[in-house]
Amino acid sequence: MHLHICRIFLLLLVGFWSSGLQAQTAPPASEQEEEQKKVDILYADSSLIIQRGGLITQKLTGSVELRMDSVFFYCDSAIIENNERVWAFGNIIIQQTDTISVFADSLEYDVETREAVLMGDTVILVNGPQQLFTNNKLNYDLEQKVATYTAGATLFNEETQLSSKVGYYYVESKEAFFKDSVVVIDPDFNLRTDTLQFNTETKVVHFIDSTLITSDTTKIYCEGGFYDTENGLAEFTQNAQFQRGEQLGKAQLIRYQQIDTSFTLIGNAIVTAPDQRAEADTIAYLQAKDVFSLSGNARFHDGPRLVEAEQIFYNAEDKTYNTTGRSFISDPPQILQADQVDFSEEEGGGYAFGNVIWQDTSAELTIKCMEVYYDQKRDYLKASGGVRGRPLMITLVEGDTMFMSADTLLAVRANYLDSLHNKYELDSLQTDSLLLDSLMPDSLMMDTILTGGPPKDTLAAVEKITEAPLSEGPDLLAIDSLSLDSLSLDSMALDSQMVMKPEEDTSRFVIAYNDVRIFKSNLQALADSLTFNSKDSIFTFFNNPIMWADTTQMSSDTIRIQMKNEAIDRVFLEQKAIIINSEDDGFYNQIKGKKITAFFKEDAIDRMLVEGNAESIYYGLDENGAYVGVNKTACSEMMIYFKDGEADRIKFLVQPQGAADPMKDVDHNSMRLDGFKWIFDARPKGLDDLFKPKEELFSKQ
Repeated sequence: MHLHICRIFLLLLVGFWSSGLQAQTAPPASEQEEEQKKVDILYADSSLIIQRGGLITQKLTGSVELRMDSVFFYCDSAIIENNERVWAFGNIIIQQTDTISVFADSLEYDVETREAVLMGDTVILVNGPQQLFTNNKLNYDLEQKVATYTAGATLFNEETQLSSKVGYYYVESKEAFFKDSVVVIDPDFNLRTDTLQFNTETKVVHFIDSTLITSDTTKIYCEGGFYDTENGLAEFTQNAQFQRGEQLGKAQLIRYQQIDTSFTLIGNAIVTAPDQRAEADTIAYLQAKDVFSLSGNARFHDGPRLVEAEQIFYNAEDKTYNTTGRSFISDPPQILQADQVDFSEEEGGGYAFGNVIWQDTSAELTIKCMEVYYDQKRDYLKASGGVRGRPLMITLVEGDTMFMSADTLLAVRANYLDSLHNKYELDSLQTDSLLLDSLMPDSLMMDTILTGGPPKDTLAAVEKITEAPLSEGPDLLAIDSLSLDSLSLDSMALDSQMVMKPEEDTSRFVIAYNDVRIFKSNLQALADSLTFNSKDSIFTFFNNPIMWADTTQMSSDTIRIQMKNEAIDRVFLEQKAIIINSEDDGFYNQIKGKKITAFFKEDAIDRMLVEGNAESIYYGLDENGAYVGVNKTACSEMMIYFKDGEADRIKFLVQPQGAADPMKDVDHNSMRLDGFKWIFDARPKGLDDLFKPKEELFSKQ
């Protein structure tokens, strides 16, 4: 009780003395500084002062309380030398502010520098919710409020724990620097690095050296950046990389947002997974939904498929992707270019919009249009729009490029058509016609092909092939013009490394309908509709087609061209077949029959078989090439042989009837077989004619 009263008295005395000084005139600044550096003894159970020469030593024991300026020291015992150095022992407590406290077993304090060295099995610096622990030695600068350690320590900041061998803790700014074997343990992640900066108030970690961050699902490596642990935001720079399962990513900068587990990779961004690789200027990845967004020079490899565009959006969960900007897709043997592509693996199809170029390298087909629908399950494609609303198909015939346009173009794998042939016991022409009939409901072709109409399941099969509703899509303007002068299949060929031909049957069946036009250097044609099977190399023209080869015009209800070794082998004109040839306007060689078959040899007509009510009108020439007369003949069948592209001789079969008249006795205007119609000027004379309004082609007729 007596000691407690003495202690109170001493405190009051110190307080009175201090207040008395304040009432007096303030001492000079130098004296104030000396006063601030003075160690005040507030209390001790016992005190001993020893003076030896110029050294004054004070020994304090029992509940020692000291003060220096606004800092309080508590300990079991203390030694003070000349008021310059303090040694304290047992239950050390330094109380600097309401929130800053330091605990240790022993202390060495320099009054001049205000630096303290704290030691013990457990040294603790407390700054509000932060606690810095070490079991060795802690240096604490009371003037700058900076704690340092060199033999290992751990900082606890609520649920986050940071440890290292060397560290600097700025108490006032609440900044901590950790060096050498830095480890961070957080409920959401673990971190290892060599150098780290951490703000205990904002809870932002700054990465200064090689850093590895791990969580339950992800590993992140970087050599710079920051992590806002409070808000779950981070930026990783300098060789930034991440790994999630078998997925790897790297970029110049990686941003992370914890709330939706999303990553944004910026600058030379790459994300890889087994059989997949994404590259772009920027890649945004939403981990929770497994969704990618690639922007700027975007490339995405998915197995054999390559997608390139300005922007690519890919959902790995349902395997859908959308592209914007000029897009390139290689899905061997098919190649697609467009301004926008929307595709769903789950739905098995998609759309391409704007300046579309589609290629099937195995079938040597190219289609240019404005919009494409693609059904992957049936390998079915529907093309529409283009120059003046008409798509263009390009292929090779006889080593020469052939161009074809129509209102709509369809392409489907030929082996799918083979399955229809076998399932419904139809021949090729029946199946082709069946498909066309389903595309053109007003046609009566169906009734004439299958007596009583096809079974319902046949119709269902056809509908499945041809159903391809076009989406609304963006508001795309039709192309006004197209540079066709240098356009050819060869000019569109891509790097051979990108063009792979699978071993399976990749032949393709093509359907063109409504106003079909064909241009080739030595062959032109007009038809209502057309089919082409690259497997057996047969073109079939429907609904009164007309074909021109040099100065010869051919027409019938249906025309079939059979190719062999990429050259025309035979031409079949079926029903109401008529062939007209004219070297000079006004004189027309004519051949007519129910069916005409033209046989080709070395790219030229070798012979022609006319069957059923065969008729011919032939202008004879003398050895000088002058007209000498007209032969008009009718019989059941006839065979016409050609030489150098001209009719050389005719062999009439089964009771021919005919007459030969000299030129002067012939009314040439009456020399017309039934069904004669010479429209040579309507033939497409160049690529532009494939896109002109139809009436322009016939304006001179």
